[in-house]
Amino acid sequence: MPTKPVSQDRARTRTRHGPSLVAERGLLLAVVRGSVSGGWQGPTLDSALRKVSAKVAATSIERRRSIWQHCLHAAFWKHRVLNQIAKRSRFPRRGQHWPDLPAVLDEDAWTEDLKLLDETNRRFLEAVEVMPASRYTTQVRRMIFGVAAHDAYHAGQINLLRRMLGDR
Repeated sequence: MPTKPVSQDRARTRTRHGPSLVAERGLLLAVVRGSVSGGWQGPTLDSALRKVSAKVAATSIERRRSIWQHCLHAAFWKHRVLNQIAKRSRFPRRGQHWPDLPAVLDEDAWTEDLKLLDETNRRFLEAVEVMPASRYTTQVRRMIFGVAAHDAYHAGQINLLRRMLGDR
């Protein structure tokens, strides 16, 4: 049964069956922000990628994906969900799921891809903040929570790769 507001003046804070869209949106934003930076659960994308050099980021060991690939993968999937909740746009890199690395793997290219991830994070959070209630379906809420879980998972993978490479 869909939730209906108790009254127009109380609709912002509570519905007949629980927290309002405003409260749930705040929780979703906190979870996504926590997976990117300042999370309590352990590594975040920001902390996992902090002070990683291009050389370390590009290194692949024992047929595992590189840190650089994990960075682009996180940006790609966040962009895919962003396309579901906001204006559609093309991901700026070739390849799907695990986008192609740049032809030249140097510090400038690494910095650009870190900026791409940061910009995708910023755009995603902005889109969640302004998403109209009509788009706020159960599927969209699950995708938003999924982005946070995906970021936390890949932050852990990046930290593991850094340890394997002797960078932690």
